Amino acid sequence: MIHRADILSGVLLLASLVFLAGCSKEWPTHCQEADLKECRVAVVLPLSDGQEDSWKQCLGFCTTYLTQAFCKTGLGVKLVFEWYDEQSDNLPDIAAELASRGDVKAVIGGLHSDNAIVLAQALSVKDKPFFTLATTDQLVRGYSSWGNLWAMTETDITQCEVMLSKVIQYGAKQVALLVSGESAYG
Repeated sequence: MIHRADILSGVLLLASLVFLAGCSKEWPTHCQEADLKECRVAVVLPLSDGQEDSWKQCLGFCTTYLTQAFCKTGLGVKLVFEWYDEQSDNLPDIAAELASRGDVKAVIGGLHSDNAIVLAQALSVKDKPFFTLATTDQLVRGYSSWGNLWAMTETDITQCEVMLSKVIQYGAKQVALLVSGESAYG
């Protein structure tokens, strides 16, 4: 199972790669606010139990690095996030609304596989870029061919293969995978 710290590490790694891609010897110290093109991104993640602060901090780093990385190129981008709680909001309606809105350029979210599938169903038909942290292979198999799905983690099958290789390496005699029968995950 993926932990929140692993997900945050992955998102921070992505932000760092973007940051490094924009590096040059003449690093700009700042961009003029007027030079930045606003890019609205919807974020649909669990926001309860203090998670909202963690997500906002992580995506705040991403915004800072993207702005700095592209400032010198004349492609200055200012990410503006809209936040939605995937656990408490009416997700099918939110997904349909986000898919049809022209001002929303991308969607990040679906930490839980079942919710990511709901988002993918609406976003794929509208070619809306969708960055997900969900791991179910059903999501990747069902929606990657549309060309707008960016899976930010390995699928559950790949994770199981890694775990099983460790089982073989260390000579374990038994292994078990516990999943909910009501979820697409597993």
